[in-house]
Amino acid sequence: MTLVFVRILMQRYRSILHFIDPFIDNGYKLVVQVHGKSFNFPKMMRRPWNAVPSSKASMLHISEAIGIPVKHIDSVKFKTDKKYLGDLALTIDDRVRGNKFMSLPFVGFHSVSHKNTELVGNPMCELLRNVQARTSERPGSLLLVHPGGGRGYISPARKQFPPDKVRENNKEFIKSIVSSLPSRINNITIKIHPIPYVGCGKSDIQDIVKELSPRISMVVTDKNLISALASHEFVLNFGSSTSVWLLGSTKKWLNITGCDKFKYKHHREKKQRAKHWKKWPQLCQLDKLAFMIDNYESYVKNHSLPVMQKFKEMFNLPTTEMVLNRLKQM
Repeated sequence: MTLVFVRILMQRYRSILHFIDPFIDNGYKLVVQVHGKSFNFPKMMRRPWNAVPSSKASMLHISEAIGIPVKHIDSVKFKTDKKYLGDLALTIDDRVRGNKFMSLPFVGFHSVSHKNTELVGNPMCELLRNVQARTSERPGSLLLVHPGGGRGYISPARKQFPPDKVRENNKEFIKSIVSSLPSRINNITIKIHPIPYVGCGKSDIQDIVKELSPRISMVVTDKNLISALASHEFVLNFGSSTSVWLLGSTKKWLNITGCDKFKYKHHREKKQRAKHWKKWPQLCQLDKLAFMIDNYESYVKNHSLPVMQKFKEMFNLPTTEMVLNRLKQM
């Protein structure tokens, strides 16, 4: 049986990378519909909000940045044809027309199949859970997931911005985080966004860290997000994307709010997502960061909100196994 990944752009590879090896190991053939032009990373950094190319090169880039090795990458066929090239179309939404398609779980712990919502777990949580089981957590360590620039934090969303201003805002951003941390944090890792804006790449942030000479040991990495999430005691992120990996997990994480210097009109989906996040105790203003870290267990882990309990239960769902079982029924 040939499976075709359709309407899955580069930004959404995180949702399908986890399934490629299990699919091929179980005898399925895989085709990816190619979108956009060739993978050109320097060009993409100038307009990261338009990063849509789906190709073998872009898949390998995301695989390395997230930390999902794909051993069967050479067995995946990349085609430019717009028509289905196989027996079943795989997608992450319900905008595919036709009877032969199945929607994979994406960021909401659910899959949409013919407009019927069916809970089937979350591939990102499954990955984190598996890596956590074999990774030692370093006490006093903090992972800072950099927002990447061009998204409203370091520079305006979807707009060009002067390089010197990007550097200045990056320095201000990092200094504000470090100065807000409690003494129990003894080392920081800054994880670079997989598709950063110009001035927000690994070498750029390394130069800024050297210049700042912070009191806390700091390293910068642009690879293996999953291992970094698992090995650090605390995780700070500045948008909802990374939090999806952490929902329901035992990790200590905080979603820092109020640091976006440049406001912009959110799309409907982002508004709905923002409304959902208000339910979570992990939301934290920067001036409350030290308190939240020092009192995390009592303030966050003991919360019994129904929405939190739901995600805790779903965090342990065997996502890959459930998806493979559904495929056999198609």
